[in-house]
Amino acid sequence: MKNSDTTPEKSQKQGQRRESVKKWSRPVLDAGFTLVPTLLLTKQDELGLDAIDVNILLQLACSWWKADKLPYLSKETLAKRIGVDPSTIRRRIAAMEKRRILKRKPRTDGANGQRSNFYNLRPLVELLHPLAVQATKEKKSRQARRRQGEAS
Repeated sequence: MKNSDTTPEKSQKQGQRRESVKKWSRPVLDAGFTLVPTLLLTKQDELGLDAIDVNILLQLACSWWKADKLPYLSKETLAKRIGVDPSTIRRRIAAMEKRRILKRKPRTDGANGQRSNFYNLRPLVELLHPLAVQATKEKKSRQARRRQGEAS
């Protein structure tokens, strides 16, 4: 028996999940996935990000599971995952912080002192916001033109 409580939104999400499984496969998705705004990839040049910068941000996003729980990967972990020297990570993160793409926050403990930094990605979200507003306007305009063309 089908559940009659299915809303259009829930049905759409289920359809999207099925498409994701078709594209990536259940085992790949079961291993984990990260939600990344398309704009981070499509507007990286406009944001002044190169491939290493984007890779660092993607690695941090992989560890940012909750809005109020900042990621805190070590520079060594980032370097190993990306295949660069930790000094490259240090320079790139410092440059992104200077450009207000992310914000470092020291993380310490009582016994060992300094630990890997927390990384606040809210500045990136704020940079993406006006781009998202513009992209949404453009998308709606394209959809309206397409509907007008179909009605003609």
